Amino acid sequence: MTQSRCVRTWCAMTPDVGGEPLTLPTIREGWGTSVREALQESYPEPGALIDGAYRILEPLGEGGMGVVFKARDERLDRLVALKLIHPEQVCRPKARARFLEEARAMARVAHPNVVEIHAFGELEGAPYFVMEYVPGTDLERWLGQRGSRPSLGEAWTVLDQACAGAQAIHDSGTAHRDLKASNLLIGPDFRVLIADLGLARLVEEHSGETIVSGTPAYMAPELILGRAIPPELVPRVDVYSLGVLAFELFTGSLPFAASTLSETLRLQVKAPPPRLITRRHDLPKPFEDAVLQALAKDPLERTATVEDFREALAAAWECSRDETGSPFVLIVDDEPGYRSLLTKLLTRAFPTARVEAVPDGTRALALARSHPPNLVLSDLDMPGMNGIELTAELRAHEATREVPILVATGVGGPRDWHVLSQLGADAFVIKPFDPLQIIGMAESLLARRAAWRPPPRSRRSS
Repeated sequence: MTQSRCVRTWCAMTPDVGGEPLTLPTIREGWGTSVREALQESYPEPGALIDGAYRILEPLGEGGMGVVFKARDERLDRLVALKLIHPEQVCRPKARARFLEEARAMARVAHPNVVEIHAFGELEGAPYFVMEYVPGTDLERWLGQRGSRPSLGEAWTVLDQACAGAQAIHDSGTAHRDLKASNLLIGPDFRVLIADLGLARLVEEHSGETIVSGTPAYMAPELILGRAIPPELVPRVDVYSLGVLAFELFTGSLPFAASTLSETLRLQVKAPPPRLITRRHDLPKPFEDAVLQALAKDPLERTATVEDFREALAAAWECSRDETGSPFVLIVDDEPGYRSLLTKLLTRAFPTARVEAVPDGTRALALARSHPPNLVLSDLDMPGMNGIELTAELRAHEATREVPILVATGVGGPRDWHVLSQLGADAFVIKPFDPLQIIGMAESLLARRAAWRPPPRSRRSS
């Protein structure tokens, strides 16, 4: 079936369900195999050129409202993401209006932590929009691939960026209303971007709804209840969702998760949030206090704004690191065994230190730039950004220019040490190393720079 023929027959193929559209799974259950296959055939194939500009490369994902493709903008010679409305939604006025509103909501925001929209158009009557392509993964997949919860520093870095993006959305007069792990993209430079504004609404246009829209595990109680929400309280639905995200990042689990949808919704509305320290015993109390305040059932008792929540998390991070003058030691090694060994070794050697371990240079750089450590202990040979590149990047940034750097390697030699020393690394050690040697070198480097303090970071910076 040709593309144009399929597009023109989308309306005819959609089953008559009466009234407003049902949920996507319900509609599809009523289709025969031939109808489903015909709709799939209507999607542009790899190599197709849209509006003489966008060359389709491959599908990236599918949601309730549309399908997203990786494409190349041949006019501007850049990769983009192209979202095309689902065929079954084309002839439904409310679905088309919602699709357009998603694009407009994106267009109202210009922020590094929100996916940017480039263009809007129609393909044979089916609306689509073109947006920034973000190579990498989403937070949900990232958490699943790790096999363990993020370090405290990584969790805070993700949340800080997510809050910055959400506040920018609010500043544009819009509420996202569906913030969740799968709607946060993580780029290769560990930049976090908010995506999928399909449920976004202008704050002034929000009203009570009889149909629940959103993701139950992250939904604010007032959305579940479908009550009218005063405009000044609408942004707090996103504060609640960010509170759920924070709970998930800090503890490795969701606050409310049940085997059935109805029970999850009941818990969101009725059950008090669990104490975070019952699931992560070493979590500093200021983090728990900030998250529990964001998870208040009554929006009047909840943290007032996303920026307030962001500042509470930043204060908790500062307190957890600086309250007792404890140093922050950052370990960077792609080998899980060495990460674990060094973490245990340095935690025992420096009981007041906050020791964080990340598996690659890219994450380390993002964490170090957002909150400079007192010592970096890095492997030399790592995939992606190696120890030499990480050293160069740290020395090129004002906030990390004076941070002591100790590089460990099992494959390097004198030539590597010469390069590292020229770049500004402070010490070099060969694996397998003597634990006492590492402790002594770390103690010496921390003492040498004890009087140096990193430049203060503005909590209101984006």
